[in-house]
Amino acid sequence: MKELWMEEQERGWCSVGDHCVCPCCVSDAAIKGFIKQNVAEKKCYYCGRVAKGNIAARMDEVIKFIADAINTEYEPAEGGGYMLKVFETVDLLSNLGLNDSHEQVFEDLCEAFSHRDWVYTDPYGDRECDALRYNWESFADQVKHHTRFVFFRLSTADKEAGEPEPHEILGSLHRIVTEVGLVRTLDQNSRFFRAHQHDPGECLTGAKRLGTPPPELASHGRMSPAGIPMLYVARESQTAEAEVISSYPATITIAEFTNLRPLRILDLSQIPDVPSLFDERMRHQRMPLIFLRTFAKEISKTISEDESPYEYVPTQVMTEYFRHLFHLPSKKNPIAVPPLDGIAFRSSKNKGGINYTLFLDQKACADATIEKGAVMLLRGKKLHTITENPESMVEAIKRVLSKGS
Repeated sequence: MKELWMEEQERGWCSVGDHCVCPCCVSDAAIKGFIKQNVAEKKCYYCGRVAKGNIAARMDEVIKFIADAINTEYEPAEGGGYMLKVFETVDLLSNLGLNDSHEQVFEDLCEAFSHRDWVYTDPYGDRECDALRYNWESFADQVKHHTRFVFFRLSTADKEAGEPEPHEILGSLHRIVTEVGLVRTLDQNSRFFRAHQHDPGECLTGAKRLGTPPPELASHGRMSPAGIPMLYVARESQTAEAEVISSYPATITIAEFTNLRPLRILDLSQIPDVPSLFDERMRHQRMPLIFLRTFAKEISKTISEDESPYEYVPTQVMTEYFRHLFHLPSKKNPIAVPPLDGIAFRSSKNKGGINYTLFLDQKACADATIEKGAVMLLRGKKLHTITENPESMVEAIKRVLSKGS
């Protein structure tokens, strides 16, 4: 018995006996796949299902598979005294989605791991996703408050040994979006919408007026500094409208454009879900995707008019990197690729809406395909007048209903 106890302590989990489990009794897709590849019995101990062929794997083998995966990101909190976050087994397994499994399966898993406590592997170091986030925050602080035009030549004096320079986050983003596959192609003749709020008596016409502004009228935006024109459009007319309304009542002209050639886009609007810890094939993307999903929310957040324009500087610098340097060969990325045409990101003004920042100047917006340099063709426009903020109307209705009850 002592030898068995020592063996269980060394491997980090204990046996639950001769129980067998079928794929239907676990919640995680990767664990289901492991069970299907390792079936050894015709009956599932947990749900009682019986078949002519083997349908269930030995629970101890499944526990070992789970333990090996957990050990890639966590380790037992031996001895206590940790100043950082500690997870109890039941909380850890729940965070990993295993509490949605068969109730007895979940209880056996908790028992197998002896209800021990866990910490992140290397608990006093930074996880990759956290290190990337800290580097982005350091970069943002540097270009907003310290140096804006020569940041790539300067070293941060107070950084610790081995800590990356803030600007290195741009190279990290390059690597991550390439690995995850976030560069996508928008088909020719896709539809885009661009909205303008203007005086009721003004009539806006022509692609040059409704498209990218000239340099002297290009104000600072989420992705572009003042004086550097880019074309801001949306996938939906409602999103384009929501992005420009600044007061009510509002007169809005919405222009519809289509692209005359395919467009290569860095798509930050469709970041994949973080893969399961138990998915051996995709596990290496967990940390980058955890960071990317946080990063995408950060760059999409609303900057109020009361906040300083420099709040957009980090995303403006990032945009210039992807516009001018992403496609060029380098030591880490030796293969040249076609340049990007823009960046897609989620709207903060219209839930589910998608915005695009396209690297196209005024000449690229045309009324006819024969115009030199034409990329975006104006297909039509419509005038829309909004008398009251729809959100205010909803709140007013709620107030009336609450008084009536």
